[in-house]
Amino acid sequence: MTCSAQTVGKKTRKYWQYMTMSNKKPPPSLTEGEAIIRRALRRSLLGLGLLIGLGAVAYLVFRGTEKTEPIREAEIRAPKVDEQRASSQPPELRFTDITEQAGIDFTHVNGAYGERLMPETIGSGAAFLDYDNDGDQDLFLVN
Repeated sequence: MTCSAQTVGKKTRKYWQYMTMSNKKPPPSLTEGEAIIRRALRRSLLGLGLLIGLGAVAYLVFRGTEKTEPIREAEIRAPKVDEQRASSQPPELRFTDITEQAGIDFTHVNGAYGERLMPETIGSGAAFLDYDNDGDQDLFLVN
């Protein structure tokens, strides 16, 4: 079968007019090759379905019946409290702000404009690593 370029162009134009003017599907017109592929796909899916079904039946038949023991309820006991430890106060912690001394000048700007997009809702990042291989931990801060 040979078609001229003009015939193919008319068919394509009619097809697009048909698709844009109505919501109906175009009439099925399969070539011989498409029909062969469709039949092969249907047979493959049918065979796969049968194989899965037979596998499920074989599993149910041959899996055996195991007796399961009922689960015993665990005995719950309250933790033992050390009287001496309970009366003592937690240790006093002192934090000192050394950001300027360490040369850290970082202000987090999240870029939020009120649209609540993914980058706006995610915070910044921080990592401690030895970037320059000098043996000291370096601080890497990401906006």
